[in-house]
Parts: sequence; C-alpha cells; structure tokens
Amino acid sequence: MATLLDIARAAGVSKMTVSNALRGKSNVSEATRARIIQTAQRLNYQTNLAARALSSGRNGILEFIIQDLDSPFYSKLAKEVSRAAEANGMQMLIRQSLYSAESEKSALSSTNSLFCDGLILATPQLSGAEARTLAQSRPLILIDDCSPDPQLATVNTPNYEGAYQAIAHLLSVGVRRPLLLGGTFIDDIDAIAADSDSASAARPLRTVCELRVAGAAQALRDHGFELEPAQCLPVDWTYELTRTVIREMAERAHGDFLFDGIFGMSDVAALGAIRGLEDAGLQVPDDVKIIGFDGVTYGDIATPSLSTIDIDMTAMANMIVSRLMEQLNRTDTADSGADYDSAPRNGDHSGDGGNIGGTVGVGGSGNNGVHGGNVHNNAASATRTAAANSTDSAPTVDVAPFTLRARESTLGRATRIH
Repeated sequence: MATLLDIARAAGVSKMTVSNALRGKSNVSEATRARIIQTAQRLNYQTNLAARALSSGRNGILEFIIQDLDSPFYSKLAKEVSRAAEANGMQMLIRQSLYSAESEKSALSSTNSLFCDGLILATPQLSGAEARTLAQSRPLILIDDCSPDPQLATVNTPNYEGAYQAIAHLLSVGVRRPLLLGGTFIDDIDAIAADSDSASAARPLRTVCELRVAGAAQALRDHGFELEPAQCLPVDWTYELTRTVIREMAERAHGDFLFDGIFGMSDVAALGAIRGLEDAGLQVPDDVKIIGFDGVTYGDIATPSLSTIDIDMTAMANMIVSRLMEQLNRTDTADSGADYDSAPRNGDHSGDGGNIGGTVGVGGSGNNGVHGGNVHNNAASATRTAAANSTDSAPTVDVAPFTLRARESTLGRATRIH
C-alpha cells in the first residue's frame, strides 16, 4: 500500500507537504496540491481511518443530510459533494431527512452523526438557535439556508439571481404574462411584488421559494411589468402534481390559457408543466414558453429539451467542501506527517476540491446552438462576508454560479438578449 512517503518521492516534495496538501491546508500552492493529488490517485493511495483518528482526533468522515435522495437535484449534488470530499481525502456519509424536522434531528443525534468530523445540512429544518448550537459542537455548512446568520457558513443556490435571469429571458422572447409555477404561499407576496428590496429589508427572506419569487418580481419590475399574486401558483415541485394542475388549468381555459410563459421553480416542475400543456392540446413553445431551474439531467433528455437555470454543481460542491475543510483545519492544533491522510482512489478529478471561493462569475461555457449560446450570471460578487463576526475566519455566504441554458425547443427564438 502506498504511503505519504511514496507520494512525496514520486511528486518531488516533502512528506509534510504531501500531508498538508491532502488535508486541504492553505500553505500549499494550487499547482503543487494538484500534482500531489494526481500522484496519490495514480498510486491508488487509500485512507487508514483508524490511524487518522488515533493520530489527529479526526476520522475522515463527513455527513451530508439532504432532503430526498429521489430528488434529481439533491442526488446530483450529493454525487458532486462526495467527489469533492474524496478529493480532499475525506469519506462521505449521506442520509435523507424527507423534509421532516424530526427526521433531521434524529439523524443528527445518531451515533454515526456524532462520530463524523463535520456536517453538511441541505435546506435545514432546524431553527436558527438549533443550528447555532450545532455549529458550536462541530464544523457545519448549511445549504440554502436563506436567512444568513453571521455565526453560520452557508452555500446557497442562485435563487434570487437565477430567477431574475429566468424571467428576464422569458420577457426577451416575447412573454408578457409569466406564471411562477411552484410559487408556494408567502405571507407578504404583495410586499415582495411591490418592492423586493424593501420586503427583504423589512423581514429577511427565509426560503428558497421566497427568494425565487422576489427575483422574478424584480425582473418584471425592471422591465416595466408588475407581478400579480395570481401569477404565483402554489404547488409542490413534483412532476405528477404540476402536470395535473397545469392540464386542469389549461382545460378550464378552453383554449385561452391565461399565461404565455411558465417559470418552473425546479426542472421537475417545469417538465411536469410541459406534459400538462401537451395533455390539454397546447404546444410548447408556440403557445406557452417554459424555463426551469436546476439544470438536472432529465431536462437534457426530455422532448422537448428544457431551457433552465443550470447550476454549476461541481463548483457548488467544491464551495461546500472547501468551506467545511477550512473549519476542520482551523480546529487542528498542529500539523502531522502520519500516514493517514488520503486522496481519492479512483476518482476522475483534475485537482483539489477546495479551490472555489471569493467572487463567483460565470458558470460553465459552451454553446447550445440556440440564442447565440448560453447567457451567464455576472453578479458583482457571489460571496459576502457575514457581518458581526470579529474573528479572522468570519463565516461566509457563498452563492453557486450558474448558466442560463436557453433552448429554442422550449423558448422559441429570441427577440433580444438581456
């Protein structure tokens, strides 16, 4: 079995440098880290968890609690986070909470959870106080916790920014009355529609749905339209339900469907809408134009293929693991050269999983052959240092990069691009 010394000799560096690189330490250059990880992969270097735990107090296991493994979004994210963890010499334990606060608490209190070095919670059901208490006991990263807390590190999907771009693009292809499919009940939807900024200031937006509705409302306002409450359809983001609801809406309209565009707040919801419209005899994109949100594989293989806000899952996973490794490394009191750290054994990684941070720009590249290719997110900065934290390692709120993937099959031809 290969050791750290074997990797050091093959890579032409010291054993300590290998240890630091595989543990995600910041005192190793990215070029050197990439070379060390590639060498470890080539030598099929494996983790010795028992030795690691005895020597460092860490066992090399991270726990990722997601909502639902059947969700295309969460399953894809779990896959990418697992890869990023392996690239940092860690193993990943994945559990699902099934949208239940009690299930989430049960998972967190289990023996396996207590044994893990760090936790990742996707769309947590915990209260802010419970999350803060949890963060005091071990490294913690929250995903899509939309009420930024200065004590908690968070990585979010581009909810506001992505929704803004989705609606702006629908307007660019001639849509004038879009339906927000999945815009679940929001107490102050009128306030958000009237002024997204003031609503956010008055009461911090707390859910993925609220942020997406707010982004959509602002896009409409910036283009001279107002979001009406009737344009938000409160329905779960599931295929069968959205298909049924949209079909029934279209059938009741007797050929005079009230909306000329649909923004599905998930790709699954958007795909259900496409089928529902077809069931009612309406054509996409001739009668209704559609765009989704997520960028899951199902949208690529569907007929028609789906236009979407394509989240860069690889970059998002790297952000998540990078932030967690930073917390883990801050808890280390001294470097160790013991042979217990590891790089991925058989992964196909071009480098370390902890290189994403700071400002986020465009997500991905390429050309779909439609509307001149992809429209990218150019937000000024997707990383905001959380306020009210006086330490040198203030928690951050990171936002994943994305690409607006526009396809003629569901959007028709563009009249202008924003």
